[in-house]
Amino acid sequence: GWVKFEKHLPSTTPLPVPSPRLSNLKSILNLEFFHTLKEFLTGQSKPNKRDILYMPSIFHRFPHASTNGHPRIDYIDDINKLQIDLILDLMESFSIDYKPYNCLQFDLQKDFKQKLHQIEANNFQILDLSMKGLNSFLTRRYSLILWDALGSGAIECFVSGVPSLIFWNKLYSAPSTFSKNIIKGLEDSGIIHSDLNSLRAEILKFKENPCMWRKNYQSNKFIKIFCDNYAKTDQEWASKWRLALGVI
Repeated sequence: GWVKFEKHLPSTTPLPVPSPRLSNLKSILNLEFFHTLKEFLTGQSKPNKRDILYMPSIFHRFPHASTNGHPRIDYIDDINKLQIDLILDLMESFSIDYKPYNCLQFDLQKDFKQKLHQIEANNFQILDLSMKGLNSFLTRRYSLILWDALGSGAIECFVSGVPSLIFWNKLYSAPSTFSKNIIKGLEDSGIIHSDLNSLRAEILKFKENPCMWRKNYQSNKFIKIFCDNYAKTDQEWASKWRLALGVI
């Protein structure tokens, strides 16, 4: 799904074909989301959704090349403090649930886990789920997905049309040199935030009018530009692959 990447492997070049996984996921999550939206608008179901699902990234104790962009263990104290500050801030105005990346990682962070349990309330809950990543159950239950990085989860939301925001303070990662303009566009259009005040204001915009928020021209424009460069999808991905591989 990428058209270019950093020169980690200088003797290789990307093959700009659609991602099979994202192409299939796009139709599945999009169908589930719009089915839920239709039920709500036609009064077929009660609006029993929570506001925000917060999904942080995995930690890596011993990072390697393929974990570039993921938080490392040496940043754990700063990141845990940032996550608690974010939750305390947002739970004053919204319902927000926290989904650990996986149970094992969460259980290893005993102090952090205890602090989160201490602030549990009606507006904040910790999900005890063994499943990893995003799925239709979660997109039906929550109005907005909040990520801590522009990773695979946020990309799944981008291509599927699932409303999502990113709180990314670039503590442990930064945009590649050739993606900076695209990332700047996502920041200027309110998708990526590094400040809690701007994040809270953007969530309020979404909550006041989700349909208008989804139609925002600038955010849709830069999401499309990002996906065209790093998350190409196509329902006819198999034929595109055959054509591309046939000329190698």
